[in-house]
Amino acid sequence: MGHYIAIIHKDKGSSFGVLFPDVPGCYSAGKSVMEAFTNATEALSMHIEALEAEGMNIPPACSLEKLKLDKKFVEQAKGGTLLYIPLFANVGRKKRVNITVEENFLDAIDIEAAKRGLTRTSFLLQSVKKEILKAG
Repeated sequence: MGHYIAIIHKDKGSSFGVLFPDVPGCYSAGKSVMEAFTNATEALSMHIEALEAEGMNIPPACSLEKLKLDKKFVEQAKGGTLLYIPLFANVGRKKRVNITVEENFLDAIDIEAAKRGLTRTSFLLQSVKKEILKAG
């Protein structure tokens, strides 16, 4: 799994917009930073999969140091925030997994999920996405 740098902007009265300097034509948005991150992850993966399906070259992900030398990137980044968006393969495809968890920990997960009106799976996935966003 690699990652691409994205720029997230929020103008007054608008959603959080996301663009990828290394991936022309790939954009996303969301009502919150978390939603924008989630949507950007999906948009990036789907865009790359579409390029692969068309037999087109996949743009390489540039380092931040290299992007900082690009005047267009510097201009786009003004007033925005940079995010590292992971490139996940097979976005949208579900895979059943089996994990082993201490029973009391599983009970705590279920209680927290119920408080939020989520399933166990949705709660776990949201928690992981938040941690990825923090670590980025």
